[in-house]
Amino acid sequence: MFIIAIIIVLGTMIVATGFGGLTAMLDIPSLVIPILMVAVILGAAGLSKDFLRGLKSAVSKENIYTVKELKRTRLSLKLALWTLLLSGLGTTLIGWVALLSFISDPANLNSAFSVSMISFTYSIFMMILLLPVDFKIRCIILELEEKHEEN
Repeated sequence: MFIIAIIIVLGTMIVATGFGGLTAMLDIPSLVIPILMVAVILGAAGLSKDFLRGLKSAVSKENIYTVKELKRTRLSLKLALWTLLLSGLGTTLIGWVALLSFISDPANLNSAFSVSMISFTYSIFMMILLLPVDFKIRCIILELEEKHEEN
């Protein structure tokens, strides 16, 4: 189901750009910056393995993890979501500073504005992809806690 969600989000991006504008959406540095920020922050917090566990859990049908591991996974997903949001906003603000430097040349305003917004757009789409993972982990935790209460 997670793979289907990825395909739908990518399809939405393609349709939203009007097919021909897809090349305007492809900006590798703007895509890499949020991903690197998440990797660095997760690594600094010691939650990289927990984040990867969340991605594995999203595509697997059976749970093989303990409640404690899943709670750490949930923390790593929360951290990744916040990092994506803040890195997207931060890079957008930096882009707006660059945009203001072009205020004397209005011909460059459109391209500078689109570049400043694309990183935030990538961050939002990555957050949309991580939300189902977070909620799946929440559901698994609830099921495990209910089983524990029954026993």
